[in-house]
Amino acid sequence: MSSDGIYPDDAVLMWEAQLTGAESALREVVPMADDGFTVFAVPEPLCTALAAAGRDRLRATAGAWAEAVSESVDKISPDDAVDLLERVSALAGSRVEKRLDLYCWYFAP
Repeated sequence: MSSDGIYPDDAVLMWEAQLTGAESALREVVPMADDGFTVFAVPEPLCTALAAAGRDRLRATAGAWAEAVSESVDKISPDDAVDLLERVSALAGSRVEKRLDLYCWYFAP
């Protein structure tokens, strides 16, 4: 998968807006410092929406996201976007069942 250039914090906000019609503030667990490393909690409304979304809804969301970022530095192919969103959806579904939070960590050089 060639999605090394995406910014997860931006992606999560776009997914949430598309799936829920709202946008939550991200709760930073480890605020980004000069080293570019950060950890944030994926918003609860997004986790719930991802866990409940069917394949068609995920594909539509992934396609809209890939198109929206096609001209930016964090572009992703439509196929990679679908793959990534389906994987995150599976994690969100597992998290809902276990009543756990879902976190994202990444390094932005």
